[in-house]
Amino acid sequence: MTKVSLFVPCYINELQPRVAIDSLRLLRSLGCEVSVPRDQTCCGQPAYNSGYRAEAKKAAEWTRDVFRDSEYVVCPSGSCTSMVHAGYPALGVLEKSDVSRFYELSDFIVTVLGKKIDGALAANIALHKSCHALRDLRISRQPETLIESIRGARLRKFEEDDFCCGFGGTFSVTFPELSVSMTKVKLDAWKKSEVDIVTGVDASCLMQLEGVARGSGYEFEFLHLASLLARASAGG
Repeated sequence: MTKVSLFVPCYINELQPRVAIDSLRLLRSLGCEVSVPRDQTCCGQPAYNSGYRAEAKKAAEWTRDVFRDSEYVVCPSGSCTSMVHAGYPALGVLEKSDVSRFYELSDFIVTVLGKKIDGALAANIALHKSCHALRDLRISRQPETLIESIRGARLRKFEEDDFCCGFGGTFSVTFPELSVSMTKVKLDAWKKSEVDIVTGVDASCLMQLEGVARGSGYEFEFLHLASLLARASAGG
């Protein structure tokens, strides 16, 4: 049995714990033995992106030590996984070879487990390809493969799929008007094709998209990929 430690991003823990629960249950349903270290904390990315490298390094060192003995570390976030792969070596916390145990959820299921989803869900689905996952980790086909394995699911593809959602952490706070205009480019494209569900591998991006959608009259359901797969596995 494959042993996995689940790395739960702090914003998921605080704002969307359902994503963590669905990730845990999904991995177990795929035959993994899953543990969730209770002393894990933030990966350090907010401090790192804001230029506070000393504080980021402390968070990175803590995370390294928490998962030191884990066979695989799986995270339902491309952004946090990207921080480990790119940020930790830059901070001198892990070598490039050491980060290979850390996987984003969809990448782990497809690449390591070689699994698809035995489930059904009748819906038109749009996949937001978040910046860190796509550009740092080359995660694109992995979530598509899982969605396409769901019976009844229709994955709609758009030129705008890999456009930034406009969140960018503090970017959305510093430049709110520009951030919202970027978000609406994606929302407008999906609206024209009668999308039912918008999914992605980063809850932070989905929170940005959903916030603008709710405030602007767009009607989509937003589900993290883990929750989408969990719903499909339960039969819709």
